Amino acid sequence: MSHTTSIKIAKLNINGLTSPTIVVMLEAFLLLQEIDILLLQEVTQHILDNLSGYPTYYNVGTSMRGTAIVTRGEIQLANVTKISPGRATAATFREVWLINIYAPSSTARRQEREFFYNSEPTYLLREAPENVRMGGDFNCVLEETDSTSGYNYSPALAELVRGFTLKDSWQGDPSRRAFTHSSTSRATRINRIYATQVLLARKLGVEAVAAAFIDHLAVCYD
Repeated sequence: MSHTTSIKIAKLNINGLTSPTIVVMLEAFLLLQEIDILLLQEVTQHILDNLSGYPTYYNVGTSMRGTAIVTRGEIQLANVTKISPGRATAATFREVWLINIYAPSSTARRQEREFFYNSEPTYLLREAPENVRMGGDFNCVLEETDSTSGYNYSPALAELVRGFTLKDSWQGDPSRRAFTHSSTSRATRINRIYATQVLLARKLGVEAVAAAFIDHLAVCYD
């Protein structure tokens, strides 16, 4: 892949893992998948500083469940914007506005999640840029087919996506459900990447990729 013409962006929830072994496995995953920019969620510590050739932009706030953006060494981000307490980070690369989201989880925190979507991402999108890629762990779904049970719908996220004309980059077979996280009670596609139409028109592909060290699948957008 030519990194001057194509940039591969991925998102992955690392579930607060801090083991040095996990860091080694993450580095191997980055190299194997040829990922240029990785949006990480549920980052609890500054543990990725030893990733060879991959600078990390952290946003671990008071909740200790933050976000981070990992980039291939030659990639320079600008306008890095961090939302306290760590659940959203944004930056620009070339003409693209990248947004990394980690929303509050569980049905019990629905009100907190709705407040989050009505404030943090909206603030980051306040200038309504034309080129947006927003990826993360949204901890809710907008389509009933994206969950095997407990349709955890977010009106606030639906309005955000609609208002800024963002589209889900996943275009799988509608007759076959695809999920990115599974538990004993259900499977869901809470991990997604949205983009504006102008960027979707340039999309080469999107796929969900298993990472052996975590129970979330990575979503890779090329």
